[in-house]
Parts: sequence; structure tokens; C-alpha cells
Amino acid sequence: MTSSSHFAGLRANRRATHLTRMLSVAVLLVGFAFSGLTSALTIKPYSEKAVAEAQAKGAATALLFHADWCPTCRAQEKTLKALEKSSQRDIVVFFVNYDKEKELRKMKKVRGQSTLIVYRGAKETSRMAGETSAAAITTALDSAYMMK
Repeated sequence: MTSSSHFAGLRANRRATHLTRMLSVAVLLVGFAFSGLTSALTIKPYSEKAVAEAQAKGAATALLFHADWCPTCRAQEKTLKALEKSSQRDIVVFFVNYDKEKELRKMKKVRGQSTLIVYRGAKETSRMAGETSAAAITTALDSAYMMK
């Protein structure tokens, strides 16, 4: 084998390896794109029936006790809407009208608006009030997946 044919073979091997790597990256990216279609953070208005059905299935859910007049609640809503576009977690955040759902507030022992309660099924996994940062809210929502 001559030196030039040896180097030509090496170049062909490198091209094949490079092509294989590029295809692998493309497959991963397509997989990530499609995974977002099947699992995502979703925001919905509170419905007792919808929450009960989701929790009976063992799904990850959250209740956000929200008041339109509350600046902290508006900041949380903005953060959650941004997370709704980027999160890969399959979780539904139900917005509970803080002013109208007084019995639910009492039952859940919610003392103030801007309270977020996260569940896996019917089990509470996290509770926080007044947090608006994406990191804090993400950590709370992720708690539904950290159960043992």
C-alpha cells in the first residue's frame, strides 16, 4: 500500500466517522424536539374535577393560588408561561382563583396568594409562597418527580 492510498483511506474513515457523529446529533435533536410534544408543562384554570382525575392517575400537578391584583402572582404567571415553552416535565399547573376558592384555601391551609403547591398523585411534594424565579419554581415543580 502506498503512502498516498493509506492517507486517502484515513481521510475516508474520518469522513465516515464525522458523518456518523453528525447523524447521531441530528437524531438526538429530533428526539428532543418530539419529546416536547408528548411532555410539557401546561397551564389550565382550576377545575376540581380535572385535578381529581389527574391526581387519581398519579400525574404531576400543581395548584397556584393566584390573584389578578397581586404583583407577585403576575410575576409567577410570567415565569410559568416562559417555562411552559421550555419545560420537558409533564405537569399541569392549575391556576386557582385566590379570591373565589375560599373553601379550597381553607382545606389546603393556604394563608396567602402566590402559593404554589406541587403534587405527585394526591401526595404533596412541595409548597412555596411568593417565589417568582424560574429556578425556584422549576425546583418546586421537579419535586413531583423526585419521590421515592
